[in-house]
Amino acid sequence: MFLFKRNSKTKKVTDSGRTRRIKNIEGELSYQVGNLQKIGARSSQEDSFALINALDVNDIRQNGLFAIVADGMGGMKDGKLVSETAVAGFVQAFRSLNRDMDISRQLVDSVSQVNSLLNDKFDGEGGTTVVLAMIYKGMAYWVSVGDSSIYLKRNGGLFKLNRDHTYRNKLYLEELYKVEINKNEVESNKDGVRLSEFLGNSRVDEIDNNIKPLKLKKNDVIMLCSDGISGFMDEDTISDVLSLPPEIACEQLGKLIDGRSHKNQDNLTAVVISCMN
Repeated sequence: MFLFKRNSKTKKVTDSGRTRRIKNIEGELSYQVGNLQKIGARSSQEDSFALINALDVNDIRQNGLFAIVADGMGGMKDGKLVSETAVAGFVQAFRSLNRDMDISRQLVDSVSQVNSLLNDKFDGEGGTTVVLAMIYKGMAYWVSVGDSSIYLKRNGGLFKLNRDHTYRNKLYLEELYKVEINKNEVESNKDGVRLSEFLGNSRVDEIDNNIKPLKLKKNDVIMLCSDGISGFMDEDTISDVLSLPPEIACEQLGKLIDGRSHKNQDNLTAVVISCMN
């Protein structure tokens, strides 16, 4: 398992001290990756993340490239340990996948399995968000629960692929069934930022995922991140940064966050994957 240690600095993906680019053959896509993790203005780090099969082209071809970010909930018990346990559970699920069967369905099923694990281990007192992506044979599969984000930058445009599971978004949906839509009422609701779904609960009712795999193209960039980035940085800035090579993009994200010195800056974690030939 290639599991990054948590650190406040951007790390390079290295093998024997050398940064490597994953090269494929016969026109297959190759990938460059970068990662970032900072503590922000918090007293401790409660995000966890992992990249699996990030160094060996044969591992990627046979089993796929796997990335995950989990944001432990600071208002609940053992946020850090919960996010670490979630990451370990999904890594195990990734390793156990049957690549000849429906990968999307198996990834969704793993959410219930990991949620039960967390609920049993922490007695329902700990919680975490999760966003994960698997790239296999040039196709991307993703799953999310909570308010961590997955972005796709393609042809100059930035697309957020998942939906935040917050009460605000629930209220927006409820407004659609009313005679008159009151957007201001929704946005002024103090509970709007609260999560409506997370892992570690007794059950998970909302799971975002792509049923149809996303065929990746040259120059596509995928970023998984906790809300310490998506909740503190506008999408135009994110799009500009993702035009840079992954390692440099992560370094720039960290510098931009540091430069803003937000007094409520949350823990921030990002994994960036760039597609090329």
